[in-house]
Amino acid sequence: MNQRDMYQWIDVCRANSDDLQQDELQALAELVERDPRAAELLARSQRLDEAFREALSDVPVPESLEQRLLAAVAGSAVAQEALTLDKPEADHLGELDRPEEHRPHGYPTPAARPLETRGRSRRHWLTLVGAATAAGLLLAAGWWFGASGGALSEEALVQQAQGWSKRAYADDFVWRSVREEVPPQDRPLSPAVFRATGRWSQLPALDDSRAVVFELHSRDGVPGLVFVVRTRRDSGLAPLPYRQLSAAGVSSGWTIAAWQTGELLYVVVVPGEGRSIDGFVRSAPAV
Repeated sequence: MNQRDMYQWIDVCRANSDDLQQDELQALAELVERDPRAAELLARSQRLDEAFREALSDVPVPESLEQRLLAAVAGSAVAQEALTLDKPEADHLGELDRPEEHRPHGYPTPAARPLETRGRSRRHWLTLVGAATAAGLLLAAGWWFGASGGALSEEALVQQAQGWSKRAYADDFVWRSVREEVPPQDRPLSPAVFRATGRWSQLPALDDSRAVVFELHSRDGVPGLVFVVRTRRDSGLAPLPYRQLSAAGVSSGWTIAAWQTGELLYVVVVPGEGRSIDGFVRSAPAV
């Protein structure tokens, strides 16, 4: 397998999928097993895919904006060209559906065709271009409306904190240990927070792509999270004591409290409604 083929096959593999079990990718699966460099390239590619996915889902999009953007893309010249491909290429692709004995002489079977050409019609690539355009517009709109837009309302912070917490509690979320890797010093755990378990990770939040989340565990066995977000947005929160947050019309299921010290926004989230935050946070930092 040459390097070009390896990169193309890695690009085909989706994060958190069983793509390597497919017959077409057995050569790549074998290469990944015996070559640590190939395994790292695959892991890096899938981490990038996951980062893009998280970035697109992190910020809520204003109502109806997604539908308007997708509708605009659907009516664009790119989409129209994808739907009006020239007939010869469509016929060419249709040969794959014919029984082998009825295909034109010399036409390759699906197994014999190079991986990069199988399923890669002009329609496929044009559709990808349209999807990428929509994704880029949505990401830009999400950044504009959700990350850099002035003051941060209590309702918006509650919605954001719920989204961060669901991601942190997902089965595939990766935690790190303070014993093995020190958290970023510019996003420290507040002295007011106690009962930290020693596990932490990074999770993009608001306009901070390097925000940190620490795992908590109260004396009574109740789990919790504290997010440390560096932001210049005005939350209207005092340094301490914390403020317990709520938002009318927002589905709950979490107890959320927050405070802000300079550019550091601290958000504590405990699963369940009506939980006590005092089991995780002092009203003032310990001296």
